[in-house]
Amino acid sequence: MQVELALTRPLRAIRSARISAHHDLVRSVTWMVALGLAATAALLRGGLIFPAAATTWPAFLTLAVVIGGGLALDALGVFRLLARLVIPSDAPDWLVAAGALGLTALLSGVVNLDVAVVVAVPIALAVARERGLAAGRLAVAAALTANATSFLLPTSNLTTLLVLDHAPLGAWPYLRDSWLAWLLVTALTVGTLTVLMHIGHRSSTVRTRKGEAGGTDPARLSSPRSSERPERGRAGVEQAILALLDLVPMFIAAASIRALLDGGMTLGGGLLAQLGMASGLAAGANNLPAAAAVVASGRLSMWAAVLGLAIGPNLLMTGSVASLITRRIARDRGAGFGVVAFSLTGATMLPFQLIVALIGLRLVGAL
Repeated sequence: MQVELALTRPLRAIRSARISAHHDLVRSVTWMVALGLAATAALLRGGLIFPAAATTWPAFLTLAVVIGGGLALDALGVFRLLARLVIPSDAPDWLVAAGALGLTALLSGVVNLDVAVVVAVPIALAVARERGLAAGRLAVAAALTANATSFLLPTSNLTTLLVLDHAPLGAWPYLRDSWLAWLLVTALTVGTLTVLMHIGHRSSTVRTRKGEAGGTDPARLSSPRSSERPERGRAGVEQAILALLDLVPMFIAAASIRALLDGGMTLGGGLLAQLGMASGLAAGANNLPAAAAVVASGRLSMWAAVLGLAIGPNLLMTGSVASLITRRIARDRGAGFGVVAFSLTGATMLPFQLIVALIGLRLVGAL
């Protein structure tokens, strides 16, 4: 019976994931865009499709292995144990929020961006429900954190793997250059978002107390704990399968873009101009096609592309697949996800995040 259950559970999850995919507009659009790009590349650059795919698939295979390994660790309970260590149950609310965001940053940097949102966002939402925090606000903060801190390792973000195709750099030299910039960006991001969460939580608490003092019906004063009480969410294994399935249209799109833009797109101008261009491309066209198109010609361009493609998606929710996954997880669990708040907060923090990242790279001699 146990063997039969072990065999049928993944099949049920895959079947459920397929059903969920049919009702996910974002996923449907992603497939339509990917197939449209493939058809256009086949028509205009038919002879370049297979060479482009040959140079693109190693990055996606590496990412699939990293995601699979991270989700296996999650299934073993490793990340839940880590969550108990960094999110103390008896700590103040602000420290709990900082712990949830810190866990997100750690998983994004050390493991992978997509693993971070699939694993850490449900944990953050559960913490929000238990402590009466605004779950939707914490989901937005987690998405912003995951994107901004996804450059510690080459495997932390698919966009970095694609950039390094044109500017090879070993894993150890990359980490030696990135670690301080990552720490500074992580401290700034987690600290700032924790303060914003704390201020918002205090304001909400004050309004609720005033309403109760005025005799308002408590049932109408929906606290974050009650108003964001989730419906039954998808199982973690299903989210994992969806994350892996999402790699297929992304691979098709990336290979097609590389075929269409034979020779790629270089980032011109000085460092600030390159950072601005990479961030704008990531936000406006999604960071994946931007990474497939950008060619980093030197160390300066490489770091501009890495940082811009990691942090730039925080300007728009559609700039990163991880942000869309976070939104889907939040909505599946009955929490809101403020798209406007995401963009406003991301745009406000972006210049400061890039500045501290450049300081870190300069201090270690990477620039």
